[in-house]
Amino acid sequence: MTSNLEWLQQFYLSFCNGDWEHGFAGCTIENVDNPGWSFKFELAETVYEDVPGPEVRVGEDLTGDGPDWILLKKDGSKIEGACGPLKLDQLIGEFRSWVEKVEPMAAHIEKQWHAEPIKQVDNDPY
Repeated sequence: MTSNLEWLQQFYLSFCNGDWEHGFAGCTIENVDNPGWSFKFELAETVYEDVPGPEVRVGEDLTGDGPDWILLKKDGSKIEGACGPLKLDQLIGEFRSWVEKVEPMAAHIEKQWHAEPIKQVDNDPY
């Protein structure tokens, strides 16, 4: 089983097509002064863009002032999260769990994207 970080790297790479990685922010992980971490993953122009996002609130101290908290949600086409200083791996794991949970829905969307256009049948003899 791959680690959450290895999985995130592969997930990011799966969208890199020469355009996507230049046009969107991709993935951003930064430290915050609570202390803790901030996480963002842009899903624009991916099959996950229109999939309902996660709503994760984990931990006893959800104010962001202690070490034990994880928040993860979807805002538009972006997944945004934050966590305590020792919870980054678990935050990425929550994102991974959401992706794995919605993969069947995303695969269905991808099929629709690549489906042959419906041919218009013209029954008008004139």
